[in-house]
Amino acid sequence: YARDAEREADERAARLLLASGRQPEVMVVLFERLAARREGGGSGALPIAFASHPMDDERVRFFREVRR
Repeated sequence: YARDAEREADERAARLLLASGRQPEVMVVLFERLAARREGGGSGALPIAFASHPMDDERVRFFREVRR
């Protein structure tokens, strides 16, 4: 359930970015940095906070494929 809510939030974010003249691909940088932080043993709070979110690779793919 929570992952579906996050997917809906990603869709809304993409629409807002497009409406403001920005490309949704800017979100790719965020998810790549978060993934690198988790893989590198960063803050222990991040894995818990994002446990109910879609996987980073799914979100990166979504924001790269958003229709303009």
